[in-house]
Amino acid sequence: MMQPLMRFSAKILPEYQVKRRLFLVAGMALALAACTAPVEPYQPAKVTFAESPVWNVSADQIVIKEGPGVTPPDSAVAVRIAEPPSATVRRWVATRLRPDAASRGTITVLIERAEASEKFVQKPKGVTAAFTDNAETEVTVAFAVVITATDPSGARTGEVRADASLISTRKESADEDEKRKQLDRMLRDVAARLDAELNNRIPNGLAPFLQQR
Repeated sequence: MMQPLMRFSAKILPEYQVKRRLFLVAGMALALAACTAPVEPYQPAKVTFAESPVWNVSADQIVIKEGPGVTPPDSAVAVRIAEPPSATVRRWVATRLRPDAASRGTITVLIERAEASEKFVQKPKGVTAAFTDNAETEVTVAFAVVITATDPSGARTGEVRADASLISTRKESADEDEKRKQLDRMLRDVAARLDAELNNRIPNGLAPFLQQR
């Protein structure tokens, strides 16, 4: 007895279904690549200041000094910020104070404090504390600046003081990106407050040395 012939047929998909499947496969490949690709850590930018106001001073010299209390951030903080806080103050000076080569006198900017630091906070002890997300680190950002003006004879004729600081805590579960973002926010906040304080006090404190432009 003859066996029946077995027939096979290939199903041809319409062109739009073929393209749809190709798009789905490509989309899945991109999604997989995105999941496996390393994520670049948050990169903070240097703190900058608005272009105005600019204080034109009747002095041909602007001298910047750092007090003994100004120390570079430790290595754990240095890798999380764009520059040392003292460099931020120096950028403020370059942005805000403009000397006059035709005048005689000196403006001295003393950076008394320029700090960005982290300090370990002792966790509570006990069984309950082991299962809680407690604050582990105290983060401090602080600036203190004194600006003095002296005439050609060396007599002090003006002075401005301003400071700004912020202390915050950080949970022990924070990842590296969160640590960088927190320091970046704090530096910008404190620098903006220092800028506002100095701009409010300069018109009175340095009045004899300000030029009307």
